[in-house]
Amino acid sequence: MTKISRIQLFFILIWVILGTGLMTIPFTISRFTTRGGWIVGLLFLMGALTALGTTWIANKNFPNMSFLEALNMVFGPWFGRMLAVIALVWVYLFLCMVVRELNLFVEVTILPKTPLYWIGALCLIPVAYAVYHGVENIARVAEVFSLFMLPIIVVLMILPMNAADLHLLRPLRAEGWTPIFRAAVTPGMSFAFEFTVVIYLLSHLAVREKAHWDILSAALVVTFILCVVEVLILLVLGPAANYFTFPSLEVIRSIRYGQFIERIDTVLVVMILTMMFIKLATFHFVFCDLLRHVFNLSSIRVVALAAVVPVWSGSIFLWRNSLALHSYMMFVTPAWFAAVLLGLPWLTVAIWPIKKKFSSAPS
Repeated sequence: MTKISRIQLFFILIWVILGTGLMTIPFTISRFTTRGGWIVGLLFLMGALTALGTTWIANKNFPNMSFLEALNMVFGPWFGRMLAVIALVWVYLFLCMVVRELNLFVEVTILPKTPLYWIGALCLIPVAYAVYHGVENIARVAEVFSLFMLPIIVVLMILPMNAADLHLLRPLRAEGWTPIFRAAVTPGMSFAFEFTVVIYLLSHLAVREKAHWDILSAALVVTFILCVVEVLILLVLGPAANYFTFPSLEVIRSIRYGQFIERIDTVLVVMILTMMFIKLATFHFVFCDLLRHVFNLSSIRVVALAAVVPVWSGSIFLWRNSLALHSYMMFVTPAWFAAVLLGLPWLTVAIWPIKKKFSSAPS
């Protein structure tokens, strides 16, 4: 089986965060602060470093096995599977949330009259197909599209400067530190902790012992992009950013050079859809791998296609409307993500020395 190279992991991690982050993080930040949004981008790095440390300590303690195998070894086959079920529930709810966010984005931007269930189904079919063919194919897609998307992102960060008002930068902390720290909770925990998905991919990496360095590289790139995006939102939209569902999209819509270069937001929409595909495919692979482990299946191919059905239905029925979705994302996911994405690895690492001590003790 072909494994994921370091450069492929680097690109996957960038798009896993930016897939929803480019649209959702500016919206979340604007609910609390406008002028201090770029500082929130810097605070995102702290959460990413926490995820890096968690991945490094898990990989160091269990260097030759997957994390799911480590759960069985430390807690036994039954309790280990119960903990794997907790991770399974987390991935399921996360996939449902991401699909619903994708539905909302597509509905607002390109298909305003299309029912949610059709949008969700059309988005999940290629995801299931990609997962059926293996995670290495997802990695290749991320690698190839990155050659186009990274340069385009750089260009899109430069073009809005003609509409920027530099006077909006001052004063830097007009609203104080409290709104900044409140705005940093969701990006710094819910989004940054998504880097720990690497723990569930360790057995599929070609060079797993350097995975933490790949997380650091991706985190620095994502932090830089988020900071620049927040500065552009402040300079172009100003306080009006509070009234938009997708502030970064409105910034790109403001690009106009003469009578020929405008409506470039179409390029951003296509890029967001590509990023979301990579993100959904990566986490759907983890979801199928957890199903394989919990139910002792022969391969993830057994459930790759069928597993999208509960995700599709959950994305429609778990949240009544976009307001409920945003409330869940801002006020529930930080604690929920920390408990599962950090709690499970650290609990396993903490119990492992105790288990070894009692196992090696003479009877």
